[in-house]
Amino acid sequence: MALADRLDGSFHTVEELQAFSRLPVLVTIPHIGAVGTSRHRLWLTAAPIAIGIVLVVLVSYHIGSGNDQLAALFSRGAP
Repeated sequence: MALADRLDGSFHTVEELQAFSRLPVLVTIPHIGAVGTSRHRLWLTAAPIAIGIVLVVLVSYHIGSGNDQLAALFSRGAP
């Protein structure tokens, strides 16, 4: 891998490009995100959604358990 990196002729830093050329560097493309950041952000988004779904299921079960009229209403077809 180190040999492949040495044989690669591309520039990886602004300093390498400035050392190669006398022209000024006008624009650089920033590094997009860190490796661990996206997973952390995913958990911050998914956790409240998962908790909300679990709460809806538990509340629905609690309301529906032992309620024969509600069960009969949902088990019948449309009137």
